[in-house]
Amino acid sequence: MTVTLRQLNFLRLSRDAIQKWLKDPEFASIMKGLYCRIVVRDSTGNKFYRICRVEGMTQNAREKEKDSCSMELSYGSTTKSFNLDFVSNGPFQQEELDQYVQIMKDDGVDMVLPSEVEDKSKLMRQFVEKNKKAEDKNRAKPEERREIKEEKDEEMPGKEKEKEKETEKEKEKEKEKEKEREREREKEKERESKKRPREEREKDDGVEKEIRDLKSKLTDVQHKCATKDRQIDDLRYELDRLERAVDKTKSETKILEGGLTTERDVQRLTNLKVKEMDVVIKMQANLISALQEQLDAERELQMSIAKKRKQISVKYKELKTQIDEKPVMF
Repeated sequence: MTVTLRQLNFLRLSRDAIQKWLKDPEFASIMKGLYCRIVVRDSTGNKFYRICRVEGMTQNAREKEKDSCSMELSYGSTTKSFNLDFVSNGPFQQEELDQYVQIMKDDGVDMVLPSEVEDKSKLMRQFVEKNKKAEDKNRAKPEERREIKEEKDEEMPGKEKEKEKETEKEKEKEKEKEKEREREREKEKERESKKRPREEREKDDGVEKEIRDLKSKLTDVQHKCATKDRQIDDLRYELDRLERAVDKTKSETKILEGGLTTERDVQRLTNLKVKEMDVVIKMQANLISALQEQLDAERELQMSIAKKRKQISVKYKELKTQIDEKPVMF
């Protein structure tokens, strides 16, 4: 008996849920065997969604920031790492389930059973309820602390209450003095900066502006490199799919040999189908090669920008040292 769309949605992990529970030590074992809705793009750039099974987190995923962690997901017999920003918050659709069932059948991988869905759903409910109780308990703690403080205040004698109030007032005064000293330091820095010659300030501003421009260019290059990496991964996945299709075509051709009358017909049919697949695979391989060359060029540009940025930073420090060593003219 195959699993239904409603049953599989019970095991769906959304991006918000992963972000919420990522740091929980039990979540790594709970999430294994659940399912995610992943957004991917085909060779023409069109976006579509795919159901994938969670195999676990990468080794250092829990030590990273929430938006940059990655997970191991499987689709049929293929396993691949995906960043969290590829995970959708939306529910699975029937068309996506049909495609997933077909790829599992083609790759010879067993689908999850309804009984397994029920067991895993029970574990998820227990995990969610446990976390909810912990959150309620944490929210209640400030109220409990206030009640305890009020009880202590009622029990304290009058002199001790006055002494505690005086201590709190002294702490507040000390904080105010510290804030005042901080404001004075800021004003002193501002006065010192105004005393510096105009040309030196302009040089300083020019170096800082150049550093900002280089940072902006570096960010753009990094974003382009990440986009190219994703496109290359998608093309490689498509290439794997086409290679599987070629293998499947070859096996179908062997089955058809019994129904064909002559060996010449068998050879002609085999060559025709394999030739078509080879042309598609070569096109995909050429596209991957072109994208890889473009990515290498952009990475070289990124290294050049980083080197220039380092040189400017050294120059900026030397200039600042020279400015600090000069006596202030009144």
